[in-house]
Amino acid sequence: MQILVLVVLFLGGGSFGVWLSGRLAPDSILAQFVGLFSFSFPFALGLHLWVGTAIVVELLRLIARRGRRLAPEERSATMPGSFVFVPTCAVIVTSAGLLIGVFGSSLGVFATTGLYLLLGLAYGVACWLFARAGYLPIPQEP
Repeated sequence: MQILVLVVLFLGGGSFGVWLSGRLAPDSILAQFVGLFSFSFPFALGLHLWVGTAIVVELLRLIARRGRRLAPEERSATMPGSFVFVPTCAVIVTSAGLLIGVFGSSLGVFATTGLYLLLGLAYGVACWLFARAGYLPIPQEP
């Protein structure tokens, strides 16, 4: 199930980005190129930021506990810090919307940017909730 969610969020995000930018700016190849990465890039970056945030949070918790380890029943099954998906997706997707608006969106720059802001927030919240529920695999070294 984790791989399915990972593939849907990553590849589905890229496909949706190309489709949406093609609808908003059909004559702009640059808009479709930006659309390709508008959702998949913040997802990939969010995965790595999630790991970094989890390390920092766990170090702070360890310092607060003065080095004492948690009992196994007190440990969480998922890493903390998955909320980092929300601002990451919101900022990057909104920036992509601004570029697509400049490249010739039929809605105009402000409406396109606002639309992408809302979509970025929704996508970030979806990624966050999937990560928090344990449906996203934790990135590991090969």
